[in-house]
Amino acid sequence: MSTFGENTMSLINRIITKKLRALVPPRYEKLVTLDKLFNGTEFPEIILLGDSVMERITHEDADARDLGKMVTDLFRDAGRSCIPISGSAYHMLVYDGFIRAMQTRSCFPLVIVLPVNIRSFSPQWDLQPYWQFNDEIKVLNKYCETHGKEIGRLRRKKHENISLREKRIFRDTAVNYPLSLMNRIGQFVDVIESRPQEKAEILKRKREILIFHYSYPLIPQHRKVIALDQILNTLYEHRIKLLIYLTPINFRAGERLVGPGFGSQLAENVEVLSNLIASHARPGLKFADWSCSFDSSYFFSEDLATEHINQNGRLELARMITNEVITLLETKD
Repeated sequence: MSTFGENTMSLINRIITKKLRALVPPRYEKLVTLDKLFNGTEFPEIILLGDSVMERITHEDADARDLGKMVTDLFRDAGRSCIPISGSAYHMLVYDGFIRAMQTRSCFPLVIVLPVNIRSFSPQWDLQPYWQFNDEIKVLNKYCETHGKEIGRLRRKKHENISLREKRIFRDTAVNYPLSLMNRIGQFVDVIESRPQEKAEILKRKREILIFHYSYPLIPQHRKVIALDQILNTLYEHRIKLLIYLTPINFRAGERLVGPGFGSQLAENVEVLSNLIASHARPGLKFADWSCSFDSSYFFSEDLATEHINQNGRLELARMITNEVITLLETKD
């Protein structure tokens, strides 16, 4: 066959493959990866769970490795194997699904690293229709029910097929933020989408975003706090060692732009999580409150209202994670 003919056939095959994929969605890729890892004879000693903090880098970084790669490299240098499983906006309900999926296998990692992102409990993240991951959780549940025999397909991507009704419900939801006069999610969304030009309005916008993300009153009955409790119970049952840490946030920006009330509300939210984790205390569990460990210079920008950290922050956090896990591995149950 001529080169022209080969190229034509290759193009036709690619077109057919693309159309077939549109008709038959792919299996949940991250679950496929986990299934392969834990069905083999060699499996990773450490599973590193995470959200977008694990994946984001900035153009200004000379070191283009994401946090997952940095941690993996450090463990490799220490003679340990680690696999990150992460996704943008992943949260406790997704992590719970992955951990339950792992328990269906004949082997378990020695250590699981579980980040607790304080913002994931806020209405801004918790109620966002794009970040529910209902399809992913359904696939994980089915995998558990079939003892790892079925890996379902994802029929809805994160930013597709969100109805106008879902968006309207999200906007109309009443919220309680003691540090803000606004009481509907839609009001905060409008502020985020605004582009003020005056300095005072610019600062006000930054202030309201920080409040929206972090200054909600967290209660022990929150569904993701309950999911965290379930995770802790599962890992205790299987005697799996766990490093659980609170993700660093740009608390200095909050103090600077919101005022002392920001730190007070943050402390109350941290206390809810700390109390729950303390109730599960055991030799194989290490809890680290790193929520206020980094100053603003470690984030993408000094006023950033997310947890995305630059190369200095990623390398420091990677070292912190690695050191704690190595200590855990040396701890006797």
